[in-house]
Amino acid sequence: MSDARAQTPAAARATRGAPERAARADRAAAAARAALARALLLAVRAQDYAATADGAQGGAPLGVHPGLDLALVAFRRGRPPVWANVLFSPEHPAGCVAATNARAGAPGHGRTRAVLRRAAPGARA
Repeated sequence: MSDARAQTPAAARATRGAPERAARADRAAAAARAALARALLLAVRAQDYAATADGAQGGAPLGVHPGLDLALVAFRRGRPPVWANVLFSPEHPAGCVAATNARAGAPGHGRTRAVLRRAAPGARA
């Protein structure tokens, strides 16, 4: 007897919509990550980092946006974690969202690496 015939009617009903439920969950998780990234971008943009006092300049303002790589993970009770990674540099003071995969891997698109390289000349990205 094949596995399909051995399955009970209740089990067959439960697995029938599984691919659609998984796709819906993936879309919801991606939307949650995008919303978190947007909130992190807005929070950093609201700060005036160029006006931050710089001890190396005798307390004078920095004058430019510093390079920042901010990663945030939200652990929500009873739900999967949500994460975001945003990057800022003097060349990109408005920031950009670093692309991460659905398993929260390292950022990995070319723009992210280019921003990091420009922000730190000679650094390997």
